[in-house]
Amino acid sequence: MRYPLVLFVSFICFSMTAQATLKKNIFSLSIIDDALQDFKYKGISNGLSYERHLKGPHSLVAGINVCKNLDKTDDISFFIPRMEKAIGFKAYLQHKHYLKRKQILWPLCIVNLAHALQFNNQPNENTGYYLAESIQFGGMQLTRRQITGGGTYLSNRNDVAAIFSGGFLCQKKCGLFIDVSIGIGIQYLWSSAVGKIPNVDQPNDSEPFSSQKEVDYGSAFLPYLSSKFKIGWGF
Repeated sequence: MRYPLVLFVSFICFSMTAQATLKKNIFSLSIIDDALQDFKYKGISNGLSYERHLKGPHSLVAGINVCKNLDKTDDISFFIPRMEKAIGFKAYLQHKHYLKRKQILWPLCIVNLAHALQFNNQPNENTGYYLAESIQFGGMQLTRRQITGGGTYLSNRNDVAAIFSGGFLCQKKCGLFIDVSIGIGIQYLWSSAVGKIPNVDQPNDSEPFSSQKEVDYGSAFLPYLSSKFKIGWGF
């Protein structure tokens, strides 16, 4: 009778310890958020997100980011539109499904060097590798220089994207969280211009990956590449 009792008490103590390390609420700061999109606007995108552990391997994440360019561009290039300045936002809702693998696979660090920071993860239901799907809405306003006549005009751009991603959430013993992910999706983008002077001699100013849509007008479905690096704290 004594040995089963000892085993039972040990199991309860282990369960309580494991449960105590599980943080149901995680608040994070985005250090890198969709780096390829930031490069497109020669800027940065930082923001806050909140992750709530639901049940088992499932979590729900809500986040919002502010996007701003750091430098103007004078020439039209394949990927970077001509602009004086840009500012905007994006908000997203994401569902995560955590997998059974709780420690990093070192070969994957070659793909993403930030993954190497996620060693010594605390194994919980809401840590480790995960698959996620998210819906994102964003808006960006570009201030662009007129081709003729001088002055500037505004180009308003909005998009909705569906993104599928994979990542790894690491929980350190101190309570710090590091979240690294990459993903791919599809984006529906539409835009309009305010105060633009028409010019029939304007050079081609089309979206990346598209010869059908101009930067300032129209709409199109385009590919969307996602990459995130977030640092947070759990409670």
